[in-house]
Amino acid sequence: MTYAIEDSSKATWRGFEDWVETLKKGLKVLEVFLEFESRFGRLFARDQDILTLDKVVMFLCVVDVQDRKDIGVVLEDTTTESGLTNTWENVWDIVSRYTKRDNGSVMKKRGFQN
Repeated sequence: MTYAIEDSSKATWRGFEDWVETLKKGLKVLEVFLEFESRFGRLFARDQDILTLDKVVMFLCVVDVQDRKDIGVVLEDTTTESGLTNTWENVWDIVSRYTKRDNGSVMKKRGFQN
């Protein structure tokens, strides 16, 4: 029996979950977000649907512990089952603001003013 590969550039949700578990630690939150979004976008639509409710939780699992604490507090939403927002755009907004704040702190420590 021969199986046709629908699109070899697409990933499966199981492969995505494996990637989440093995992602190199120590990356900046923006790098993690962009890589996460890129890989999530390569999933088949049905696999994206399976993972959508857990997308925010999975993202927080791969960011650095301190970043997780800082970002997780802002993403809390008591109206959802996970306790976190389900709106991915909110995650991007928070990551953007967090990155700008973090970069500003680094610049000040190095003697630069905004």
